[in-house]
Amino acid sequence: MAKMVEGTAAASRGGYDYQLVETPPDMYLCKICHHLSREPYLSVCCGHTFCKTCIEEPPAPAKLSPALFAGLGIKKLKPAERFHFENITACPMCRTKPFLACPNKQNERAIKSLHIYCTYKEKGCEWQGEVNDIDKHLQNSTGCKFESVSCSNQCGKEFERRHLPDHAQACPQRKVDCQYCSITGEHQFIESEHKETCPKFPLPCPNNCSVIDISREDMENHRNTCPLEDVECPNHCSTVLQRQNLISHVETECPRRESECQYYHIKGEYQFTEGDHKEECPKFPLQCPNACEESSMPREKINEHKEVCPLEMVHCEYNNVGCEAKVMRKDQKLHEKEKMEDHLLLTKSKLDSVNQVNTEAMVKLEAQFDAKISKLEAQLEQKTQFINDMLFNNLFWAKELEVSKTNKWDESPLQIVKLINYTEMIKEGTEWTTNYYFDNPTSYNAAVHVEFHLVPAGRGVGKNIHLSIYICAGKKINKRSSTKSSGNNLRFELKLLNQISDSSHRSVSGSFNLRYISLMKEVYRNDTLISNEAIFNATSTCQYHRNDSVFFLVKFVHI
Repeated sequence: MAKMVEGTAAASRGGYDYQLVETPPDMYLCKICHHLSREPYLSVCCGHTFCKTCIEEPPAPAKLSPALFAGLGIKKLKPAERFHFENITACPMCRTKPFLACPNKQNERAIKSLHIYCTYKEKGCEWQGEVNDIDKHLQNSTGCKFESVSCSNQCGKEFERRHLPDHAQACPQRKVDCQYCSITGEHQFIESEHKETCPKFPLPCPNNCSVIDISREDMENHRNTCPLEDVECPNHCSTVLQRQNLISHVETECPRRESECQYYHIKGEYQFTEGDHKEECPKFPLQCPNACEESSMPREKINEHKEVCPLEMVHCEYNNVGCEAKVMRKDQKLHEKEKMEDHLLLTKSKLDSVNQVNTEAMVKLEAQFDAKISKLEAQLEQKTQFINDMLFNNLFWAKELEVSKTNKWDESPLQIVKLINYTEMIKEGTEWTTNYYFDNPTSYNAAVHVEFHLVPAGRGVGKNIHLSIYICAGKKINKRSSTKSSGNNLRFELKLLNQISDSSHRSVSGSFNLRYISLMKEVYRNDTLISNEAIFNATSTCQYHRNDSVFFLVKFVHI
């Protein structure tokens, strides 16, 4: 009888290792593993039986001679049933080469019909059945009660199937309902984590009051009314006490409870009305500080009383001339009468001192007046210099214009251009453009339209570092200019003006021919006319950029 081992018919290699009820014929046993053949194959050479897994790794189909199978008494096989086992060079039994084998379906059916014991027979299982039925016996949910199974709740424990009902009652991961809120979950969760948060779980009052079994979700509401709960005084006096004592505290003990002054009828906190307010209440009754015969009076009347109180200590009326005596008001007249001669001497000394002080004050005032005069003269000098500078600037503009009326440019348009916010024009790339119209000497009743462009931000190689200019020109029909034509070439001059002197102006000029101009096009360009460094760098005698403005003089003329 074959040795029984624990396992199933689904073993991956070798034959069936089961305990048989009866000893099987030898032809059912694999000659390699000596177990019942699983998927038996018949050797073509010697007729021995082998498990497929014992001889195949992996099989490769091969064509076999029909005559060979006929001689062995085997029916013709389909191509898929013919195998040539290349990994076995010779038959394991007779060593014939090459080794050839074919499936033995008859033996396979007979083997699967053999009666065997359950693999858990030694544990007590009494099942017997065919090899075909062992898997159903073992793997069925109601199968072998001695088979080792894992808990379906995935708690990680393994046990025999027969112990499953007992384990299901004790499994820590079994599904149970919370007895308070009816939520479903694992037993270990319900009895641990959930119990700490369950809203319906009963809890005792933390203040040990008479109320018991308060649900967790109602605990906050209970504490809001519990007489033993510690609460803070609503007047924010920082006192903490039990709720049952709160009313008495607020009405009779709290230093911040509302109170009213009995003298002035002002309302406020008790600690204020009985403390700070009482120290300054204008109606609070006080005795005369000099203990005169006057009865108590409101605090607001004290100063008024002291002005007439006969026991008030007052200065002698001659204290402004040096008498330092202080006497009671009722004795003041007597003091003046007794000290009359001393008072006259003090008055004379005071007058002499006042005269001397007045003389010194006059000298000091004269010195202050002289200093103010000097300061005003300096300010006047600065403003005069500023006005002179403005007049000087206006004069050199006038001079420039006067020169333009007497030189050879007398028939050309002339324009003084002021570009304000010059740094902003550079930053934003703004251009300044003006238009001119000139007679065309080669065309009757036609004019040349000239566009003059100043580009502070620069163009081309002068981008961001130079002032650039460019001129566009084109023919304009029926447009007469204000200048007379005296030649085919048009000459221009651009002068950057020095704003603090009538010298050091920067001049550039150029010319272009009008004869061949028809459509508007660019006729002159200078990308590096003047560097921004030269424009912005000022000296004591030359400043082109001032108050974020620059000035240009533009002239055109025929030549």
